[in-house]
Amino acid sequence: MIFSDKKQFGQKQIESLIFLALLTIIGLFARNYLFPIESGDYHQFLLPWYNQLADNGGFAAVGMDIGDYMPTYYYILAFLTYLPFESLAAIKLVSCIADVILAVIVYKIVYHVTGSENRSIVAYGVVFFLPSVILNSAAWAQCDGIFTLFIAASILCILKGRDWGAVICFSISFVFKIQAIFFAPVLLLLYLKGKLRWRTVLAFPAVYIITIIPALVAGGNFFDLITVYFRQSKQYSLLNMYIQNAWGLLFDVRSKELASAGVMFAGGIVLIALFWIYRTKFELNDSIIITLSALFTLLVPFVLPHMHERYYYLATVISVIFAVIQPRRIWTLLIMEFCLFQAEAHNLFGKDAMDFNFSVLLVAFVLVTYLKTLYEEINMQRTEHGIEKRKNKA
Repeated sequence: MIFSDKKQFGQKQIESLIFLALLTIIGLFARNYLFPIESGDYHQFLLPWYNQLADNGGFAAVGMDIGDYMPTYYYILAFLTYLPFESLAAIKLVSCIADVILAVIVYKIVYHVTGSENRSIVAYGVVFFLPSVILNSAAWAQCDGIFTLFIAASILCILKGRDWGAVICFSISFVFKIQAIFFAPVLLLLYLKGKLRWRTVLAFPAVYIITIIPALVAGGNFFDLITVYFRQSKQYSLLNMYIQNAWGLLFDVRSKELASAGVMFAGGIVLIALFWIYRTKFELNDSIIITLSALFTLLVPFVLPHMHERYYYLATVISVIFAVIQPRRIWTLLIMEFCLFQAEAHNLFGKDAMDFNFSVLLVAFVLVTYLKTLYEEINMQRTEHGIEKRKNKA
């Protein structure tokens, strides 16, 4: 394994490292060509935030009421104001570095599950070269790669039995983006199944409080800082913001009543799924954990209202891991990537590659496939245990 603590390099490892280095360089060059693109979000949000921080002393201004993000991201922007780079390039560079780290963690997850260096390298390359990932960081200047890399790190910690690490990584992800909540049902299920110790829940408030301390020291309001996401959730009234989910049929519709009922509907659907999985007897092996991660990171944004175009980013990255581990279902990755890319292209360039409602059905098909895969994995496990018991009796 290349990205290992053990420094044992043979010829194959050196060849693989050179190959990955070349891939990374080419991928970064591809991103560099997109750096001049200035998205609407950059002008509406990122640039004003950056300028407000720069005009008020950088870190000294992180306690100001700048925008609707947690201060964690503003710390990064504040640091960038001290560097001799233009704001656009600096912001995008941070997101591109996150892409590299995300690809490395995906590599480590696949290697842990499969033990195959070749599959791991493929996973690294696919994640790093996904058009949606490249556009998100290098064209859109978004930071979805940052919160996603910490969710990926959380999954890796779960697979390695490091429960504190898993919850800490999830908590760090959450203080960057509220979309980390898409992974929360997986953690809850792991708690219920005894895979995580309940005392590790303490890591979540600890990380949250620690990350707002610098903003408090800089004069931030404590109540405002702990309620950022509550205020953020009330900013958008559209039931669907061009994401191919269950609310796609109500695209461009505004209704507070439907939105409130929709959140309850989504909660009910997720609870039904959690209850069925919890009451089903099976062992949480690595493959099932990956399938559960793919299932819930897609299910939650699929049933929730008020979702944005890029909210399948996490689900698409997880679909890479799922597809590499289960290559017979590689089409799930192809569908997720196509739909996410379509949504990004709609926002960035005003282009639609295919009928929106049809793409909703495609995503629903992927969701059903994840459920079917989980059901098959559980049944296969039961069959293997049954055979083993019969052998022991004999």
